[in-house]
Amino acid sequence: MKVSVVWSHVCEDEVKVADICDELLAVGCKDGWLYLFDEDGVLWTEKLSVTFYRDPYTDVQITALDVNEKYLAVGTNFMDGKLYLFSKEGDLIWKQQFMTVASIGERPEDVTSVSIGDKYVGAGAGWIDEFAYIYNIDGNRVLERAVEGAVRGMVLRENHIAFGTERRLYIVRPVNRKFNISVKELMFLRDGFVISEERGLFMLSDSCDELFRVIMRKPEICVDEKRGIIAAADEDILQVVSPDGEVLWRKEMPTRPLSIFAEDEIYLGFQGRVIVLSEDRRREIKLDGEPICIGRLGVAVKKGKSISLMELP
Repeated sequence: MKVSVVWSHVCEDEVKVADICDELLAVGCKDGWLYLFDEDGVLWTEKLSVTFYRDPYTDVQITALDVNEKYLAVGTNFMDGKLYLFSKEGDLIWKQQFMTVASIGERPEDVTSVSIGDKYVGAGAGWIDEFAYIYNIDGNRVLERAVEGAVRGMVLRENHIAFGTERRLYIVRPVNRKFNISVKELMFLRDGFVISEERGLFMLSDSCDELFRVIMRKPEICVDEKRGIIAAADEDILQVVSPDGEVLWRKEMPTRPLSIFAEDEIYLGFQGRVIVLSEDRRREIKLDGEPICIGRLGVAVKKGKSISLMELP
């Protein structure tokens, strides 16, 4: 099956990270280059620069991105150690510096995760110790908490706040609980927290009761809030699960996917191809590169310095 290339763009340096939403694609490259695209191509670019170190240390790495229809959140490594919030139009709304001061001196923290919620923007960062930070859209800090392990994901809803690390799961709202779980991914679906961890996929209610558990090996997960389903894939199997834990259907997998997107069908990205699955149908699309992320906008494919947007099959 063939799909059309919507556009291609050669960036200033190697593509490292990307995030996609319904209308926008954000791309972070080596040496601090930041891009925002829509369906027509590049909207704007920004070059983030080292502010703490001096030459020859100039290589800022963009380590985390999250984009929605209004904002773009960006995290950088210890060469800069900041959380940036940009508008869709490319205006810098605010930035926050994360710094650790210790007996051996001070150093910017590595930002490991960023997230944009309904009213909040969050980041996980650390050097010697790890922290979760949450700000309102105006840039005022509303929470700072020391955590165990690097932050891997956040849920930032008005009445539901949680963050998962490589060693713990922290529920902040609506109840205050901590679980000894190595979180791989953390998402939200219909008033419940969806968690991927070493032993599989499970879901917690508002009151932190376990609603169901599906045994898998560190699955890649995606939720479709419209249909109320969860897609989970490891190296052996894809399972589509309802919020009450019923496995609606499953398919064998050739290997672990690099990216996953769930809507009317399940889109799974592998090196050089995308496989599209439904309960009774399978399609495969060949690609020249790596499908770094998939969303309603399309399939973002990276190859060195190049980023392309393919139509969603």
